[in-house]
Amino acid sequence: MEGTHYNLQRKTLNPFEKKLLPAITLEEVYSTLSVAEVLLKSGLDVMEITFRTAATARAIHAVAKEFPEMNIGAGTILDPDQITIAMDAGAQFGLAPGFNDRVVDEARKKDFSFIPGVLTSSEIEKALERKIILLKLFPVGNLGGGGIYPQPARSVPSYRCFIYSYGRDRTF
Repeated sequence: MEGTHYNLQRKTLNPFEKKLLPAITLEEVYSTLSVAEVLLKSGLDVMEITFRTAATARAIHAVAKEFPEMNIGAGTILDPDQITIAMDAGAQFGLAPGFNDRVVDEARKKDFSFIPGVLTSSEIEKALERKIILLKLFPVGNLGGGGIYPQPARSVPSYRCFIYSYGRDRTF
């Protein structure tokens, strides 16, 4: 599991092929199913369902059951116990807004693909030391948006990918 420990290729060749990861936070399972259906009809087969509501685990389970072709990420994982909850619900990978060693360790222990969040050079170096090559740069909106991309990429050339996330209330 060292190096490229992410196995985000369980259902498709690369769920991030379209370079877009919609993050969904909804209170109702039915609404999440509707969003998943629209995403699939639009050609997107990947989504992040965030652990910000009581409905998250049920929503992940419902989408996994109703739309097995969807690659589902569980987002806003802040506690190691959420790794098991996400996996049991049917998530294929997880994401976090920050870099929590306990969560990273639990994900590795359970062979669960996990994308920790980073914001500082120190956090990026910490991830590099742990051979994590897919990171969520969060909240990129505080750093001036997507234009920040060249800085971490130049300073850490061994990284394969940064996922940029603007933060909680960003709408396009």
